[in-house]
Amino acid sequence: MGRDLAHPVPVPNYSSPKDGIAGLQDKAAALGANGLINVDCYGDKGLFSFGSESFVCYGKAIKVP
Repeated sequence: MGRDLAHPVPVPNYSSPKDGIAGLQDKAAALGANGLINVDCYGDKGLFSFGSESFVCYGKAIKVP
């Protein structure tokens, strides 16, 4: 199944890595997770930033007993 490029998946961006990690923590908690692993943020000055510097962050939400 191919991706419809006319309707791309929105990618959240943040004003700083700190804000991005906080956003990931909030989303993880909403999903029932209590931790994050393999978290990274990178500056984006193009594709998703629309002209201003922003940061894209990603990681894996985990639930530790």
